[in-house]
Amino acid sequence: MLGNAAGLDDIIDIANDAVAARVAESGKKLDNETIKTIALAAVKFNDLIHDVKSDYIFDPSSITSFEGKTGPYILYTAVRLNSVLKRANATISKPEHFDLSDEERNLLIEIMDFEKTILSAYENRATDMIANYAYDLCQLINNFYHNCPILRDDIKPEIKAGRLYIAKLAFDTLATTIDLMGLKIPREM
Repeated sequence: MLGNAAGLDDIIDIANDAVAARVAESGKKLDNETIKTIALAAVKFNDLIHDVKSDYIFDPSSITSFEGKTGPYILYTAVRLNSVLKRANATISKPEHFDLSDEERNLLIEIMDFEKTILSAYENRATDMIANYAYDLCQLINNFYHNCPILRDDIKPEIKAGRLYIAKLAFDTLATTIDLMGLKIPREM
C-alpha cells in the first residue's frame, strides 16, 4: 500500500485482526461479534480522540491496546464496572449521607462535568472533547475501582451503598458517553 491510503474496510479489517491477536495472546475466548465490536471501537475512538485539524498515523497495535487512550480501554472499563454492579445484585439508591474519599469525590466531580463537556464539544464542533472526557472518566473510575472496594465482606453497609451508587452514576455516565461516540459496550472482554 505504499503511496496509497487504506480504505475504511481495510482499516477495520486490520483493527479486527489486531484485536483478535491481542485476545488470543491473552488466552481469553471472545466471540467474533465481540472482537468486531472492540475493533470498531478502536477505529472510531482513534478518529474521535484526535483534533479534526490535525493529522495522525494509523497504528493498529496502539489503537487496539486495552490500556491508554484507546477504544478498547474505554469499553473494558465499562464492562468491568457493569460486572461489579451485576455481582452486587442489589437495589441501588442514593444514600442519605456518607463520607467521601478523594477518589469518590474526584469521580463525582468528573460526572458532574459531563453536561458542560458535551455542550462545549457541541459548541466547538470538537469530538475530541467527548473522547478525552471518556478517557478521563475511565481513569477516575479505575482509580475508584482500585482504591474503594465495594463488594468485600469487610465494607460497612452504608459505605457499600454509597459506593454502589457512585459506581452506578459512573457507569450510566460512561455508557452515555460511549453511546454518543457511536460505540457499543460488549457483554464481556
